[in-house]
Amino acid sequence: MKPAKSWICYFSPTGTSRRVAEAVGRGLNCAQTVVCDATHDAVSVAAERGDAAVFAVPVYGGHAAPLALRRLDAVRGDGTPAVVVVLYGNRAYEHAACELADFVAARGFVPVAAAAFVGEHSYSTARWPIAAGRPDGDDCAEAEAFGITCPLITKADGTKFGKTESGNVWLDPRYTSPYKFYQFWLNVSDEDAKRYIKIFTLLDRETIDALIAEHDAAPHLRVLQKRLAEEITCMIHSHEEYEKAVEASAILFGGATSEALHRLDEQTLLQVFEGVPQYRVARTELAAGIPFVDLCAEKSDIFASKGECRKLVQGGGVSLNKEKLADAMRPVTDADLIAGKYLLVQRGKKNYYLVIAE
Repeated sequence: MKPAKSWICYFSPTGTSRRVAEAVGRGLNCAQTVVCDATHDAVSVAAERGDAAVFAVPVYGGHAAPLALRRLDAVRGDGTPAVVVVLYGNRAYEHAACELADFVAARGFVPVAAAAFVGEHSYSTARWPIAAGRPDGDDCAEAEAFGITCPLITKADGTKFGKTESGNVWLDPRYTSPYKFYQFWLNVSDEDAKRYIKIFTLLDRETIDALIAEHDAAPHLRVLQKRLAEEITCMIHSHEEYEKAVEASAILFGGATSEALHRLDEQTLLQVFEGVPQYRVARTELAAGIPFVDLCAEKSDIFASKGECRKLVQGGGVSLNKEKLADAMRPVTDADLIAGKYLLVQRGKKNYYLVIAE
């Protein structure tokens, strides 16, 4: 979704930050552009959620220029996506980009992209040139290309990706497990899948066009989402983690085996069965063994009565840890625990219950 208005904000005593900021703005190509030059005076900005903003400042001593931040202090956004740019004199920009990103975030903007460009150093002279003439034509062309890639990627409902939104996805497995990561891409809408496979994968155009055509012919098969999830999960986590995610998904939605269930780690198990009813049982009771019917009708209310439990077991409609039960009196012991802690009871095809040993 392209923003309707862009705010091009810069502090540029020598003109280098201005040239790059304007080039990024050309890349954004918004219908309306508002230029805010903070070089000589403070500026005030009231950007809306549907706008975009570019902030460009020079680097002084490894930091965002202090005077620039003072002049930009009155800028305000409302969840407005922002591109932050720093110009450095061919030495190092150090913490400047992070400082500028934090600065605009504290004022209601959402940094979505950052860049550092070389600009002629303020100490540059004809005798001792330091990045003389930079940013040059090539630099500005690169900045414009950078601007083209910056528009905020949104979902089909218009909401953005980001840590402040629900349904966010992280590349770090500590925050989004490979299973959750895979499920995120597998469950995107048809419209989003067609966009994302072009943005987030390295598939060539012919392959993508063929996948879209195949998907359009049979949307219920979700060919596009499956390939999207495969490509991105393999790229970020590994093919091995992708296969584990597919296997974990089959436990809930397909005909997975008991062996596949026992291979799950605790985190993935809890994520797969997130939201299912949970019950607790003393580990000491499992050590001695509990008849299945007692576990489900006395220690929990998975079944309303022992008679109901026996009847459904006899009809072949009950499983423990993905194995069909033939005898309601079968002893359940701690040897049955998954990840040393869990039991999975299944009634019929879709009703799951998690029993936790404590």
